[in-house]
Amino acid sequence: MLYYDKDDHKYRLIDGLQRCMTITKYINNSSLIFDKYNDVDTETIEKTISLVPNMQGNKEKMRIRISDIIENWVLDFHNDITDIQGMQYVGCVRKIVEVFPAYLEFSEKIESLLEPMLKQFKTICEELSSANIPAIVYKGEQNDLPEIFIRKNAQGTKLSKQSI
Repeated sequence: MLYYDKDDHKYRLIDGLQRCMTITKYINNSSLIFDKYNDVDTETIEKTISLVPNMQGNKEKMRIRISDIIENWVLDFHNDITDIQGMQYVGCVRKIVEVFPAYLEFSEKIESLLEPMLKQFKTICEELSSANIPAIVYKGEQNDLPEIFIRKNAQGTKLSKQSI
């Protein structure tokens, strides 16, 4: 990112708007990166389902429903990094038990199954939120900014529409 400081310590973003907007969006709603297809571990769901051996119903529908419950719990109750850092896995277990009461007696076991998966998500969010983001701060003649912008972007990687 390229910022311009006009000696008033008010930085003006010259280049990197898309990156800046993405970072801001993430900081304000960190849970948006949670995705049931990538972050919900299939093995965890299978182990959870197997806790009640005679559970009635379509196993595939149960897998989908439990994955949905986990995803919705993360998205509904963990909006920013502070919420994610304070994540209590028992809240997710309660949501699962609300839908599948037969799992009530296995609440502690379900929590221990969910913990590694949700802890991994939590760790990723914490690492992303504490990452250092390189920035260039230019102090000089404002008239030189177009040339600096052109030089900075002259050797950049061409992005496809999909990459953008």
